[in-house]
Amino acid sequence: MEKIPSISSEINKLEVNKFIFNNFNSISPYFYKLISEWMSDAYKIFKDLDKFLILIYLINTDFEFFRRNNLNITYESFYKDKTLEINKINLVQISKDLNIPKESVRRKISELEKKGVIKKKGKKIFLDRSAYESQEPINTLKNVSVLLSKFSEISKKKI
Repeated sequence: MEKIPSISSEINKLEVNKFIFNNFNSISPYFYKLISEWMSDAYKIFKDLDKFLILIYLINTDFEFFRRNNLNITYESFYKDKTLEINKINLVQISKDLNIPKESVRRKISELEKKGVIKKKGKKIFLDRSAYESQEPINTLKNVSVLLSKFSEISKKKI
């Protein structure tokens, strides 16, 4: 039987922030490579970061559903399926969460509909990934791995 981790072993945000602050010089090149390449890759899809962020936001609603219902989805099965069902779109919530004006969110979602990326069938909304050039986050995963490896390397030296 697996041992239940203790509450005191939880990662402390203040400790992580302190670690980053104290090791900024060593970590920052990897972090900025991750961010700059992610932004560049994100922009390539629609030539519009806000549309991409809205799309990621909508995809995340599916992931939240999976987590709430304790469903495990693999990387391969996620990218194999070309259509995602989205419960509903709340423009005000998207606007608030992404810090994008509500009217801009409405307009960008409308543009995604016109391109066939978002399709409405009755009250259901579907995200059709075959309607745009979907990119698997190969570079992002690699860059996150390198950053985490650097974190691990530095923390190992500090122990």
